[in-house]
Amino acid sequence: MDIYLCSTVRHLLFSLLKALSTPDKKSCLLMVTDQQNIDIQNYDLNRLPNFIRVVFIQRSDINKNLLKYKLGKGIKVLANFNIYTSLRMQSYFKKLLFTKLIPIANHIKELEGGDLYLFNDRNKLSRLLRLTSGTYSIIEDGAANYLGTKLKKLEKIGKLITLNQQKKRYFGDDPRCKAIYLLNKDGAPEYLKKKVVQIEFILPHLIKEYCLFFFKEENLNETPYILATQPIIQNDFASSGRDLIVYREIIKYFKSKGINIVIKTHPRESVLKYKNAFPDILIMESKVPLELIIFNGENKCNIISLFSSAGAGFEDYCHRLTLIDDIELENLKSIINSLKEDKKYLEKRIHQRFSYLFNSKQ
Repeated sequence: MDIYLCSTVRHLLFSLLKALSTPDKKSCLLMVTDQQNIDIQNYDLNRLPNFIRVVFIQRSDINKNLLKYKLGKGIKVLANFNIYTSLRMQSYFKKLLFTKLIPIANHIKELEGGDLYLFNDRNKLSRLLRLTSGTYSIIEDGAANYLGTKLKKLEKIGKLITLNQQKKRYFGDDPRCKAIYLLNKDGAPEYLKKKVVQIEFILPHLIKEYCLFFFKEENLNETPYILATQPIIQNDFASSGRDLIVYREIIKYFKSKGINIVIKTHPRESVLKYKNAFPDILIMESKVPLELIIFNGENKCNIISLFSSAGAGFEDYCHRLTLIDDIELENLKSIINSLKEDKKYLEKRIHQRFSYLFNSKQ
């Protein structure tokens, strides 16, 4: 049995598509509900084929139940320090995790021949699940797979000691990761390319036959322009309500060009906030993965955001339009402050960033 660990609705969509592409194997998709406040009523489990099972879990419950065992604290330490486990230890952890803490099997023999699929192999729950297997695979999580994150001081020291020239951390850079499934294989970090696999499981017929029904969006229409919101904490941008002012100006600009925009709220944001601010605009629920909307259309859609990675890696399916360019993110705080305080600056930037879309049509 293959096991997938999902923390976001995007993860759930990708895991479902990957599992649908391997009908010869049973798959169990573990969906964490307490990260994006997932409502299990939003999904139709009856529309899945019998070789796929979705199990909703809570990190808090797993952690609490783990500590009931005498070795619970020790197991957490092993997971946190990313300890390699022997076959005997893996067998023990499989029995503990998958027949008791997350009871998806009656006996560990049901898990034989299966693979473990993660999106972020460094979060606490992923580390815990990694104790059950000698190897695992990574499925693309977003821009982080290509951009990486800076090494911490201790990590830099460790790399120097081992003469490792790696300068950033990437999902899947652990030797135990055997494959990294990416949409843009050519954009992968050079030293990881040997284990990068091009994603080929995003198939329109699977989306139409299963995914739309599973997410209860069988009547989802093609949407040419989508404004993807994001919870920006810099300079109290969201809490001050300035984000709504910026979004309003973007909507106003596109409307002046004869284009109506649909808003797709970020899973960590309140849909009601946007419904109150924009009563005349269609607001798409956060339970719908943005990628499902992207993949569902026959034509490329346009994903508009302030600087979100939404749409990154999906260039074959959409156009990514950002108010702040990726190369400007080092000066993000300053730019956010200008957007917050100077309306003329905001209007000028909107024109500079988006006017080419319409100039090319003239």
